[in-house]
Order: sequence, then C-alpha cells, then structure tokens
Amino acid sequence: MTAPRIVPPRSRNPDGHRLGAALDGHAVVVVLGESPSDTAQLALSIARAQARRRRVVLIDLIGDLSVLQALLPAGAVHGLMDGIEHGVSLGKIAYPVDVARNLYLLPSGAGPIEHAVLLGSRRWRQLLRTLREAHALVLLVAPAELPQRDELLPQTDGAVVLGDAILADDPHVITRVSTGAPSESAPVVMPRVPAGTRAEHRGRVEEQRSPRWIKWLVLAILVVVVVAILYRFTRPKLAIPLDRPAAAAGQIAGAIAAPSQPSAHPAPSVPATPAIPVANAADSSRAVSYGVVLETVNTAAAAMRRLERGLSRYLPAITFSHLSLGADSSQWYRVYAGAYASPSSADSLLAALHGRRVLAPEAGRVAHVPFAIRMRTAVPLSDAHALATAYRARGIPVYALHQDDGSLTLYAGAYESPAQAAPVLASLRENGEDSVAIVYRTGSVH
Repeated sequence: MTAPRIVPPRSRNPDGHRLGAALDGHAVVVVLGESPSDTAQLALSIARAQARRRRVVLIDLIGDLSVLQALLPAGAVHGLMDGIEHGVSLGKIAYPVDVARNLYLLPSGAGPIEHAVLLGSRRWRQLLRTLREAHALVLLVAPAELPQRDELLPQTDGAVVLGDAILADDPHVITRVSTGAPSESAPVVMPRVPAGTRAEHRGRVEEQRSPRWIKWLVLAILVVVVVAILYRFTRPKLAIPLDRPAAAAGQIAGAIAAPSQPSAHPAPSVPATPAIPVANAADSSRAVSYGVVLETVNTAAAAMRRLERGLSRYLPAITFSHLSLGADSSQWYRVYAGAYASPSSADSLLAALHGRRVLAPEAGRVAHVPFAIRMRTAVPLSDAHALATAYRARGIPVYALHQDDGSLTLYAGAYESPAQAAPVLASLRENGEDSVAIVYRTGSVH
C-alpha cells in the first residue's frame, strides 16, 4: 500500500485552498466538524479552490448556515428538500455563487432537513450519480452528530473532518484538519491517488478549467472570433451547432425529478408546451428504448473523442446527445452505447463494460432513451459505414441499427423525450437535412 502524503498545517484556521487542490481525484466528499460555521467556512474554501478546476456543487445538510446563506441572491426560497420531496428542479434550487458559474450552492430550503427521508430517497441517490457522471465535485456540509452518518458516508468518497474527536480511526476519513494551534496540531494526512487515476482525472479537469486572468479571457474571445470567421468562410457549417443551448433538453434537474417521469414537467400554473410529433408513433411498442450512459462531458470535441474511442472498442450504437444542464443552462453532451428493447439487455452491456474495464466500477448506468433522430432509412450494408463516417466528420453522432428486411437505419443521438431532440432536429433541417425526423428507435445492434 502506498504511503500517505503528509501535508503539515500552516495556520490555526483550516487552509481550504490547500486541501481543495488535493481533492482532484474525488467526486463526492462530506465535510464534518463540531462547529457548523467553521465547517461551512472550510467547505466553502475547498469549493472555491476546486471551482478553478471544475464545477463544484456545495450542499448544505445542516440548514441555514449563515456563512452560506450570505452568498444566496435575494428571494432565494427553494432548497434541497424542495427538490427531494416535491420535485422542484435543480435549476431552481442550485444557485451560482461565482462569476465563472463554476461554483453552485444548494441550500437546505425553508423547512428543517429530514435526513432519514433525504438519504433514503431515490431522487437523492440519482442526484449524486448524475453529478458524478458530470465530473463535478459535490461537497456535503453535514453535522458531526448526524444520526445517519453511517448511511451517508458509504454514498461518498469519504470525509474531510475538522477536529480530532469525530470519526477517530474511521476508514472513511480522507483527511483531518486540527482546530488546535499550529504547534499542537497533527499533520493532515492525505491519501495518494494512483498515478493513472490522477492522469485520467487531470484530463477531464482541464476540459472544465475556467480562465484565471482577464487577459487570458480576452485573448480566448479574440481567438474564438477569428476562428469562427475563418470557419464560416472556409468550411460548411456543422449540422449541429456546438454553442447552441438545447433549450428544451433535460437538465441535471432530471436527477431529482419524479422517478416515474422520463423528464421534468412544467409547474401546473405554466401552460404545457405543444406536443412534438414523432414520425413513427405506431412503433412505440417495438422501440429499442434502453441504453447505457457512458459519460457526460462539456464539449462536443470531448464527446466526439469518446465516440471515436468507443468505435475503436466496437461498442454498439455509440452516440451522444446535447443537453442543457444547470442553472445557467450550459451545454453538455451525454455519451450513450447500446439500443435494446429491455433494461436487462442494457444491464448486460453495462456489466460487460465493467468487466472489460471500459468503465470504472461505479461509472455508467442504464437509461431509458427511446427516441432518436432518424437520418437515413433502407441503407444497404455495403454503404452504411461510409455514410456514418461522413456524418460523423460533420459532427453528427450517427450509428446504424439492423432492420428486419436486412437493411440498416441510421440514427443520431438517444433521447428521453421528443422535446430533448427538437432543437437538434431544427438545426439539422436548417442545414439542409430535410428528411430527418424524431422517431422511436427500432432495429437491433447485431
């Protein structure tokens, strides 16, 4: 076993920025301490350090912490329990608290936190799983005397503990920060992350890093403008724009939407949006509705790299979909593989991916995605590869499914609802793909 790295404390107050830099290999961490305000301050300092690298969601599991409440905008009334108990969307209960919109605060809400209800909720587990897939860091500020602590800790990657009396010699402790004077405090022990894990995570972190200086931001904007001008006049437009938010797409809010619903529904007081037609509605009973979520990334280039990597590993029906996630409706891309009529078949693919170490043991999940955009029908087997390659060269994540008559149908994306696919459909039609349609996926992967 690799010896832990020793980080000596530098001051009486916890150095959250120093600890934050050491949590790059973690996804969900609980911060515990006997003093709620000191614990919140430590968690906030860690969050600000990590927000320079990736998105961070800071969740108040204590309730009404003044250190955190001071960051909320005026009129912020909703919080965590509103999402868990009543299905209020994440976009309404998570608030950006930094200029770069990389740090979000999810307050407890108006009423007291019912920890037993929260930790036993399917919506809570789904929320954590979705944020893990988005490579965000989730920091849970929890009370030291939490009765359900033994239930919470296994749902996380471990705990950062402020003080010496809590969780003595517990294997879930990632690091411990002493509250004593520097000369009396024990060193902070931080386990090493294996080199391979660090390298893999560093690649993901770099994709989400925010600019640190205004001059670099200005320079980046100038480069983007120049590239956009050159691109416009030297190459045809991508069929699917990379910077266009899919306004109707599902948000991370879907992670805390009612489990029985495929996507979040508007509040009763808001008029329902018109139904989006599905070209083959009669085929709903034979749709191949299930696939496996491989990863969620925040650039189209990263999604295409995942797709190409999946093709090299012969993953079936690999594709990605465009999503608007978070309170700022920023663009994300969810990578899927597989197209099956039953969840058990998708689960078999997931197990195989774990067994082949294509996915980490905790990564991936089965998803209900019955819809796609149909690009071509009745494609001969001899032509399918060349057509799919040409589409992918234009940024369109096309894959083929075999039909009963021996031909193939080319699809793009995998969606929970027609509304998710609608913005991409409109973009494709604007760029000359007049025959495309939103459909139920039918066929087989082999």
